[in-house]
Amino acid sequence: MKELSSTGMSGFFSFIILLLLSGTYATEQNAQNDAIDISLQELLNAQVTTASKSAEKLSDAPGVITIVTKDELKRFGGNTLSDVLQRVPSLAFATGFFQDRSIISVRGDQFKVTSGHVLLLLNGRPVRESMEGGVTSEMFESFPIGIIERIEVVRGPGSVLYGSNAFSGIINIITKDVEKLGGSVSGLGGIKGEWGTNGDFRLKSGDLKVLIAGRMADQSWDTRYTQSVPNTMIPMKTLNLTIPDEQLGSYANIDYKGLKIQSSYDRWRSQCFLRGNLTQTVWTKFFNDVGYSMDVVKNWNMGFNVTYTKSTLVTDTGYPCVDRNSYDLVSEWTNNIQLSDKSKLVVGGLFNQNRGHEDFTGTSLIAPYVASDGYVNAYAGYAQIDYWLLQSLKLIGGLQANKVGKLHPDVVPRAGAIWYPFEKISLKALYGEAYRAPSINELGVNHPGLIGNPNLKPEKVGAIDIGVNYNADNLQAGLNYFRSKQDNIIASAGLAPKVFQNLGGITYQGLEFEGKYYLSAAFYLTGSMLYQTNEDSSGKKNIVPTSNYYKKIGMSYMDNSGITLSVFDVFNNGLDTAFSGTTNPGPQPLDLLNVNCEFNITKYFKLHASPEFSINFYMENLMNTKYWMPEWGGIAHQTIPASPGRRIYLSAKVAL
Repeated sequence: MKELSSTGMSGFFSFIILLLLSGTYATEQNAQNDAIDISLQELLNAQVTTASKSAEKLSDAPGVITIVTKDELKRFGGNTLSDVLQRVPSLAFATGFFQDRSIISVRGDQFKVTSGHVLLLLNGRPVRESMEGGVTSEMFESFPIGIIERIEVVRGPGSVLYGSNAFSGIINIITKDVEKLGGSVSGLGGIKGEWGTNGDFRLKSGDLKVLIAGRMADQSWDTRYTQSVPNTMIPMKTLNLTIPDEQLGSYANIDYKGLKIQSSYDRWRSQCFLRGNLTQTVWTKFFNDVGYSMDVVKNWNMGFNVTYTKSTLVTDTGYPCVDRNSYDLVSEWTNNIQLSDKSKLVVGGLFNQNRGHEDFTGTSLIAPYVASDGYVNAYAGYAQIDYWLLQSLKLIGGLQANKVGKLHPDVVPRAGAIWYPFEKISLKALYGEAYRAPSINELGVNHPGLIGNPNLKPEKVGAIDIGVNYNADNLQAGLNYFRSKQDNIIASAGLAPKVFQNLGGITYQGLEFEGKYYLSAAFYLTGSMLYQTNEDSSGKKNIVPTSNYYKKIGMSYMDNSGITLSVFDVFNNGLDTAFSGTTNPGPQPLDLLNVNCEFNITKYFKLHASPEFSINFYMENLMNTKYWMPEWGGIAHQTIPASPGRRIYLSAKVAL
């Protein structure tokens, strides 16, 4: 009854706001049709680059792809990248007990305790973490999202072009292009003492473009948590706990005549829950990329990139007493060749080195020592070709050959077809494979609580996607079936100390729907649904801490006079009873309703003077849901707090 009531109240609020928006739309429709700067066709037919490493129409791309547009970022708001990604179809927020406290899972795939099955890209370049193979918390919580132009999310394998970790999905953050001299600064405050500040600077002089941005915030929050005796479910004491949420992010980009240099530094402090032990952890990630592209001849573009990502993790308040430092280095050569008006080819090669070092900093009983130190070299070559066999039929084929460390050489393929039976309707049938190589710690860590295994095999996946899509000037919709079979999944098992092992296979399958509809340039609706099931190789179902059913719906009114009013609701049906909590509240169905309102004073009063001044009101979790998640990777049937409840923010922004 309680969850029905919560869902009903959320639906009631959504219905009331929809009526208000509809009324506004009815009175303003004619006035707004020609007032928005960017056309609906441009918004709904944007080109994507992630699936083929070259620009192409969304409907032509060989992948199941969602674009989070600049328009959607402005309409629905949010403070962090995690806030934004929770709205994306088939993506869900998750958390681990220690390694990664902010995880985005794709299509329910969250057997890992890190984000190791999702590859994060920044302007097409990989942002990896070598020690555990996929920690991304600091990026999801601290990256300055105000400079994002769009986000491209590919659901399904992508190792043919991107290598390890492009396992169940790819998230590509694409930053804004600099068009003129300008900048902005904003300040934010919350009713529970939260605060934040953002700023950016843009410079264009001839062929030189410079973009610099920074962000600081503290969204720490209080909760009650019952701590248990380490490695048991025996209650020890109930604490009034403050969960730190301290964020620091920055980004810089210099672009000059084909030469592009970009750098990002992100730092996040939060709380970890390690089998009854409480500790505060600081993650940092320092990303750097130098790239140069040139046209060799008219239809042949060649690019060179060197990408370096340094990641650290420090537990500075207690067990597990970890001080970790690792880097990922990629040197890559890429060629995009237009073979004819019917065919294009991408071909390239890369060298990748992962290196990591971890110190066990010691306890009163155990002296400090080096817990892990190692490196892995990898080599790969790849090719993908698109060919329009008919005017309405496109074929795709590709493969990557790779040699990772001491593992045997391997090949991952990709194949597919895209058919247009009618002008606005496309059918996609895709098959792809991917891999995730064992990380430094998985191969060789020697910690009092965890032991590596040098004989690990890479994780492998093969996936099919079959979908139908409709694209019109003001409407996009797609229905897709997927089936993903994963093998050799790496996880720690056994009693303390646990040992990394290849534990067998998991099969995920399901249906996903996505729709975007502009009633006018001002009034916008979006929604998606996901239904997924999963089972392991022994036939056991629902083995991961993700819901079977997700529903997301957003409604927005944004006119050219400077007024924005938007609501977005994220709902899931909760977890299997196998994940019930006993010491703390168990996981409940999630109904996360957010409201974003903006008032652009300069536009509303038609002030012609620069700078532009606006005020924003953002309400997160309107229904005040207290959300708990399993201590995944830790104690069975123990849960940890994952939501502070309702938050209300007010911010002001000045922009040039």
